[in-house]
Amino acid sequence: MPQAQLNTYLPYRKVNYQATVRAQISYLVGDIAQEGLPAVLEPVRATLDSADGRACRGFKLARILLYRGKIAQAKSQADGVLAVF
Repeated sequence: MPQAQLNTYLPYRKVNYQATVRAQISYLVGDIAQEGLPAVLEPVRATLDSADGRACRGFKLARILLYRGKIAQAKSQADGVLAVF
């Protein structure tokens, strides 16, 4: 019977866990080099700072403010969203 060996310790990861395990297995079997591991394990963070993203967030905030009864603040927020377009 082969002896079990711990090759990699994976701390708790909430995001990209499947990609992390797949990359570690690919590294162990030789499909990817050690230099390629950081690109998979720590991918580039997506940016949400586009005009559409800001408008969507502003609209959601205006809707929450309106739901809470803060009509003047909701109108101000909605006007700001409309100014983007």
